[in-house]
Amino acid sequence: MNKKEFLESLRNQLKKIPKEEIDEILQDYSDHITIGMENGRNEEELIKSLGDPKEIAKQMNANYHIKNAETKTSASNIFRAFYATAGLGFFNLIFVLPFFIIILALLFVVFAVPLALISAGIIVIIVSVGNFLAPEYFFKNFEVAFSAPEAVGAILISIGLVSLGLLILIAAYYASKSVFKLVLRYLKFNLKIIQNKEDGPI
Repeated sequence: MNKKEFLESLRNQLKKIPKEEIDEILQDYSDHITIGMENGRNEEELIKSLGDPKEIAKQMNANYHIKNAETKTSASNIFRAFYATAGLGFFNLIFVLPFFIIILALLFVVFAVPLALISAGIIVIIVSVGNFLAPEYFFKNFEVAFSAPEAVGAILISIGLVSLGLLILIAAYYASKSVFKLVLRYLKFNLKIIQNKEDGPI
């Protein structure tokens, strides 16, 4: 494989990175190869020492998505960073995938609980108000109806549930941001283990 073939192969693999970054990466590798050849190194051996363009591209894609998730932290960007990092190899998948599943499970629980409280509170409010406005529609198929004091008590309880749910939801949001930062640190550490920066410009 010569320089032109190497750069074309690398470009074809770097499809999920902005064009300006692809151009910069290719320029770095092009300069690296040119300097190496000017210093007397054989072109084919030099390119072989850089590694497989496909594997290089995987590392580049993972590095880009991790940096993007750091700049614009969101669940979707974190997922893309996880996906790109897990795609670096089967061995890496063993370490990344279980961690990812645990994070998803924790986030599901953290957000499911407050959403359930808010939903329950809203339902109780609707039923309580319906007891006053149209009891014949809300309770015609049941033998139970709220008395006025019970309805007021139910409304107060529902307000408490919604308020508690909102407080937990806000806390969960800020907690998830901290979790995302830890996740990105783990992915960056994982990527550094895989990368061999001495093989070429990264």
